[in-house]
Amino acid sequence: MIDHIIYADPDLDRAISTFSETYGIAPLAGGQHLGFGTRNALIGLGNAAYLELMAVDPQQDVPASRRFFGLDAHVRPYIAAWCARAPRPLEETVAIARAAGLELGEIFSMSRTRHDGTTISWRLTSPFATRDGVLPFYIDWGSSPNPGASMPTMLALDSLTAIHPEPDRIRTILGALGEAGVDVAYGPSRASGSRYAESSGTVEVVRDPQHFIGGLHAFRVGFVGALRREDRHHRLDDRNVGFLEHAKGDVRLSIAACG
Repeated sequence: MIDHIIYADPDLDRAISTFSETYGIAPLAGGQHLGFGTRNALIGLGNAAYLELMAVDPQQDVPASRRFFGLDAHVRPYIAAWCARAPRPLEETVAIARAAGLELGEIFSMSRTRHDGTTISWRLTSPFATRDGVLPFYIDWGSSPNPGASMPTMLALDSLTAIHPEPDRIRTILGALGEAGVDVAYGPSRASGSRYAESSGTVEVVRDPQHFIGGLHAFRVGFVGALRREDRHHRLDDRNVGFLEHAKGDVRLSIAACG
């Protein structure tokens, strides 16, 4: 089950402005990830899922290797990863993944203080694991409330598609993990430019080598029906679908605006 998707931008104020000015929504204040050099804001997607705007925290001096999702190597925003939650202990999920050929890495314990002063804590598999560029890391909120469950729905998650040169293998791993609801499609190697055809139209994805961290890269996000302005990251296709495109990660994401 999708828990959250991560939109990474070195500058949190810019990320918040991007969504407030482009889609007419107000991301919620999050908090700091102490020891990992990041902070966040959140956008509710419905069904207890959310979009996490993750950025460098200038108040934390940590080495680049410690900061999540290679934020120090980027100057522009990108879709970094997606996180799943499962109705079983993380240790069991790690074992299932390993049997299917996926290493989820070590299990971390984390916490952060929310904007209202309360503290939430959780456990998760390593966000630093490569996971073939398209597979999720996992989270267990334990006794803390899942932030997505109490958020207003600002955008509605429509679909998530993983694009990979070996779709059958990725599909098998996702099936073993219980994530069969995530679509998988064939996509070429990271070295090329591509055109992806969907029901919403055909959109060209240009792959920029400076965005590569490792693995396969080309995330795409679509927000349907709420685009207020267009810029080089946001544009409308001929069916009034707004797409946010970044050359990072082979996952295609479609999100429909609410209201």
